[in-house]
Amino acid sequence: SLTTVDLPSQIAMNETQESAIADFLQILEEHRKNCVRQGKYVEADVAKNRIDELKSHEANRRLEAMKDQHEREKLGIEEAHMLEFQQFNLIWDKKSKEYQQQCDE
Repeated sequence: SLTTVDLPSQIAMNETQESAIADFLQILEEHRKNCVRQGKYVEADVAKNRIDELKSHEANRRLEAMKDQHEREKLGIEEAHMLEFQQFNLIWDKKSKEYQQQCDE
């Protein structure tokens, strides 16, 4: 089940997290380049693997966040549709009852 989260705070949290990850990726990339310049190719390869791993993890996190957002939107739409349907049924029942009363007169 999905919990309702304050959307502005969730967006701010995501932006802060994305900014931190981008900063870390930039630091790792600089470290990788320095390793290559210094001939530390094994260490550069380790940094490259970590960069790839972080990028993959971040892509998966974004995908899951998008799925969660879409699910919340879908549930909101379904709830609005059910309320609209209930209102329609109430009006229909009222009109049907009024019509039946008119026919009985």
